[in-house]
This record gives sequence, structure tokens and C-alpha cells, in this order.
Amino acid sequence: MLYLSHNRKWLLNVLFTVTFLAVACTPTQERESSISTTTPITSPRTPTLNLNPIPEPTRTHQQTFIEVPPTIVPSSTPLTIVPTSTPLLNTPTQIATVDINIPTHHPTPIGKYGGSLTVPTEVWFESLDPHIEASDGYAAWGPGIAYSRLMRFKTNEDISLPSLSTECDLCSRWTMTSPNEFLFEIRKDISWNYPNEQEFQRVTAKDIEYSLQRQSHETSSNSHIIHMINNVEAMSDDELKVQLVWPDSDFFAALANGKTKIISQNTAELSQSNLSSSALVTSGSWTLSNYDGMGVVRMTSRSGIEQAPYLDAIQFNFVPDSDARLAGYSVGLLDLLNLNTTNTNSKKLQARLQNPVPGSGFEIAFNTAQPPLDSKNIRRAIMASIDPNLIINKAWDGLGFFSFGFPWANPAWSPNPDEWQKYFSDPELKVSKINTQNLPLNITVGDFDTSYKATAELISKQITESGFNPIINYVDRRTYANHWHTGDFQILAGPTFPQSTPNGYLLPVLHSEGQWNTTKHKDDALDSLLEKQAVEYDITARTTIIQMINNHLLEHAYRFMPITNIETWTWPNKVINFYPNFSSSEYSHWQQVWLEP
Repeated sequence: MLYLSHNRKWLLNVLFTVTFLAVACTPTQERESSISTTTPITSPRTPTLNLNPIPEPTRTHQQTFIEVPPTIVPSSTPLTIVPTSTPLLNTPTQIATVDINIPTHHPTPIGKYGGSLTVPTEVWFESLDPHIEASDGYAAWGPGIAYSRLMRFKTNEDISLPSLSTECDLCSRWTMTSPNEFLFEIRKDISWNYPNEQEFQRVTAKDIEYSLQRQSHETSSNSHIIHMINNVEAMSDDELKVQLVWPDSDFFAALANGKTKIISQNTAELSQSNLSSSALVTSGSWTLSNYDGMGVVRMTSRSGIEQAPYLDAIQFNFVPDSDARLAGYSVGLLDLLNLNTTNTNSKKLQARLQNPVPGSGFEIAFNTAQPPLDSKNIRRAIMASIDPNLIINKAWDGLGFFSFGFPWANPAWSPNPDEWQKYFSDPELKVSKINTQNLPLNITVGDFDTSYKATAELISKQITESGFNPIINYVDRRTYANHWHTGDFQILAGPTFPQSTPNGYLLPVLHSEGQWNTTKHKDDALDSLLEKQAVEYDITARTTIIQMINNHLLEHAYRFMPITNIETWTWPNKVINFYPNFSSSEYSHWQQVWLEP
């Protein structure tokens, strides 16, 4: 059963600890910041970072989430709600209607060649082996950008964020022979970058077979990403067959994940699978030219390939301190800055990108197994007391939006504002109408930063005005993670656990039988919708089901995310054609950037 597959692979307790507590726990001692300059940069350490600067208007083109598309209305053929006695695995409503002739490359503007970009990274890595190292700092902000993948996420100025839309990287086309079997035709023009070797040695389907099998091994830190793959077989050097355990609509997002990298079978076998050498054999557009192990990685453009990067090099500097990042950017030593993870002085900088991050923000969850929250009317009354827009403006500097805590494939998955706003800040739904005046509510809140505390206080005030008696209990990050994991709460408020694909949240968290259904709800109708979308490859049909799930979650009020994060980024005017898509450790955008003098 599909949701059980997610329980087994995605939902191991060890994985929870690694992924969630990496955000939740108090950080360990940071390494020395690495900015290449003869003048050291020093700055005082701020104990608490302001994560929500106010960006000034920008004159440049933005990839941004501005308007929410209208809800997609279901077709005239209604979706069948499957009773619990039927198998949980549903057949897709149709074979994916896609153009199998996927272009390998998109034409890009003619840019200027040369120059070097210096980019700070807040996360470092321990290993150079792409199937052992699990950090974004390696995969998308370091040596990992030298590797190719079978698929990649689209990234260009026409992409509306967030986006999990994919295209071929090492493949030239693909076909779906059945909902759980796919054939990929492999490009013949991609070669391995062997040091000091001029002979062309192409990437073959056998390399991809070896890589996916190696990554799927239980010793790989990234095996969970491709948990839906049952078997990989190279039919020839040019053709690859992939069979799935179950049909899974996130399959292509798993292949495009920045951590699903393809390695040389010959190199791995000669090194006895020890890929810790800095002399990486890769097939991408970049080559690792310098790695000092202490916070500096320099990647140079690979010569002799079609559509080589415009830049000569990218240097990634490990700069964990926010003041150091701001100082480095301010004096021109750094060329990119995440304003959300920088101190309050960054509010003066102009934001060039607003990147919505569904699945990241402030979530509220109700324990439906205990009175009084076993009553839908009570849960709905609490929701009606809350004004998400007011909280976003007051506690999050206007940078946020409403969602249900799971990643989106595209902006069309957004809950329709005309629908969700009916359920909030509703003067008609007063507590007095259901005779529960002064009802005590215990709210467990993760003590993360000032924004989370301000949000909790605003929510407490709002539901108090509706007649409830909220009691806030602030807990440290580790304790909060334990409450989230075990379901030991009445109302839980704070961040949710990080996920990169929709099914990674929808099945384990929202399905009645999900391992992390800590709201303890039982809902056959919701389960049926979750199962249908999980195997639906057609994006239009899946979007329709997602909107039905959104409306169902509003009606039943199990959990919701009144404030979902928007990341803001800035870069200097000299950086041209930078349209990043940071979804799931994507990194192909580095190839298209160029610099103006």
C-alpha cells in the first residue's frame, strides 16, 4: 500500500531526528566564516536573528508568488470516494498525457562569458560522496553542482514559483509504459570529466542504473528520496527501464531532486565505492577546482561542452554568521544574500526575489482524539477566531501566506482565498453559539524566535476575544519536536517537519493510517482523495484533487498553516539572468548566470 511505503521509507524515527531536529535543535558551534579577502571581516554575534525583513520595491523582473490562481473546478465526472474496505492503491485516472519528446535544453539569452561569482552558504558538509552526504550545502551550494541527474527542475524567467516542474537532464525523452514502469532514452552527447584524459567517455544507462541502485541502498543518506523505485535496469547503453513499487506522482520530482546524482560506475568500482577524493569524476557543467575542507569550494566552468556556463567560476564560502554575511555582501565580497536569515539591518536592502516556501512556516494542529477538540464545531470556532492576514502583517512583516503545510507542485495548488477566508476571522462563529464560553485550551508552542512568540501571542489574544481561555506553554526546540512526533498535545503551534515532495507530507501526516497522523483523525473521504492524488501523473487532474483536499481540510479543521514562509533574496546589479528555483536542492540556475562589468 502506498501510504505504508511512505511510512516505511520516509518516516523512520532516525530520519525524523535528522531532518527535523536539524532545524529544531540548538545549533552546534559554528566554524570560522570563509570569505576570501585580505581584510578580515568581523562582526558581533547576534543571539537571535530577525528572519523577516521588509523588502523594498524592486525594479527588476521577479520570479515571485503574487496572485493566487482561482480554484480549479473538478470536471463533470466526479471523483469516486473509495470506502475503507477497498485497496488503498488506486489506479491513475488516465495515463499521463504528456509530450514525451521533451527538449533537453531551453534557449537562453546570449550572455557574457567570464567572471566569478562568490556565494555564501550557511550549511557545510562532511563527505564528498553524493550518496552519503545529505546536506544542501553539498548538493546545491558546493561540489554537488558538478553532477548531472536523470531529470532536473525547470528554472528560467517563465517559471512561477514554487515549481516542481521537471525536464530531462541526462535523458532525451521518456515514455510511460504503465503507471509503474517508465523507459528513458539516454543522451549520447554527455561525457565524464576524467582528469587529464581527453578521450570521450559518455554517460550510459548502465551508469544511471548503478547510481540509482547505489543511492537506494540502506547505507545511503539519500535513499528515502527514491523510495518508490523497485527496480532499475539498463536495457542498453541508450535505454533505461525504471519500475516502481507503486505508481507515485512524485516520481519525477524524486529523480530531479538535487541529491539524486549520477556517478561513474567505473570510477566507483575502481575506488571501491570510496568517492571521498577531491578529484571528482562528474558529467555536469562544473568542475571542482579547489576544496580546502575548511569552508571554501571553488567550481570552474567545464570547457569543451555545449552550453557551458557563462561564468568562469563560482566560489562557495561557508559563512554561518549572519552579520558576517551582511558585511561581506555590503562591501562587495559576496554576491548573494538570503534576507530571511540575515539580521535586521538587511531590511534596508532591496529584495529581488520573493520565493514562497510551502511546507515551511507556523502550523497549528488539533488533537482530535481528546475533548473538546474531538468536536469539529469547536475546531471550526477556533479557526474562525484567527485572522491569518493580521498575524502575517504584524508578526511576519507581511511576508507570508496561508497553506496547509505541504509542498506544492505549482502555485495552482494554493488554497483559494475566496474559500479559506470564509473559515477565518468570522464574526458569525462565536463561541457563545456553541455554549463553550471560557473553555480552557492548552497550546504547546515551539520557542524558536520572536516571530513565533509574537504569532502565538496574537493567536492567544484573538481566541480569547472569542470566549476561549487559552493557556500557552512554551517549550524548547527538542521538546517541541518530540510533541510533534508523538502527538502528545492538545493544540500544537510551530514549524512542521521539512519535506521536499507533496506525498512526503500528504500521506504520512494527513492520511488516517499515516505514521505521523498526530492529530489522530479518522477520515475515509480524505484518505481516498489523498490516495488518488498520490498516483495521479496528470498535473491538471492532480491539481483538481489537491483543491478538493484543501476544501476538505478547511471543512474539518485538523491542521493548517496560517503563516507560510516567503524567502527574500537579493544580489547586486552586476548579476544578470539569475532566475533560481531552489526547490529540492535544484542548482541548474547557476549555469545560466552571467556578470556585467
